[in-house]
This record gives sequence, structure tokens and C-alpha cells, in this order.
Amino acid sequence: MTDNENGTMTPVEKNLVWLGYEDYTGLWQIVLEVQDEEGINSLAEAQRFAKQTVESLLSRGWIELYFTDGPWTNETITAVPPEKRAQVLAADDSWATPVGGGGKLIWFGTTDEGFSAYQEATGWL
Repeated sequence: MTDNENGTMTPVEKNLVWLGYEDYTGLWQIVLEVQDEEGINSLAEAQRFAKQTVESLLSRGWIELYFTDGPWTNETITAVPPEKRAQVLAADDSWATPVGGGGKLIWFGTTDEGFSAYQEATGWL
């Protein structure tokens, strides 16, 4: 997944950091992004891989988690406190594909540090 010793980004991490830079991105979208990765043969494996990837990106300060509870707008999004991250990532409903136009949803966004790491990893400086 990652090479934490030298801080490089995998192709999956680059993709996710870019998605989070463009706009808030739902955790459910990560599962969709990784489901075709080599060695992933089930939804459960995709969710496990997605969770590991998110944990890695969080540990390096490259993304932050957010939640909405109600209509999906940038004005209703709130940061997940660091002490709640593990609980949020462990909850199956955090990874569920949304139905309708509201409800409690978990999102991620790329930090300035994450975007800088992305620029370095892609040679875009």
C-alpha cells in the first residue's frame, strides 16, 4: 500500500489525495476506487484496503475526515475530531453508499501537506 520509510505515494494514494483536493470525497467512493486493485476479490477486501489506505493518509497528515448530518452542502460539513477517527473508520455505516440527499455521511479532504506531497510525488512543483 505505502512505502512509509521514504514517504512515497502509491498510485492509489495519489488518486485519493487528488480527489480530496478537488472536493470533499465520500469514504464510500474510496471503496469504489480500490475495488479493481490487484488482489482485491470482494467488497470486504476493498473496504479493508480502503480503511488501511485512509489510516495511512491520516497518519501522515495528508487528509482530514469530515462528516455531514443532514443536507449535503459544504456549509454543513464538520471536521471529525482526531480522537474519534478510529471509531468512525470502524463503523460500517461510514463506508455505506448514500441514499437520498442527506443523512450522516463521512467525507475526506486533502490537507495542504497532502497536496504538497502530491505535487512532489507527481513532479508538479
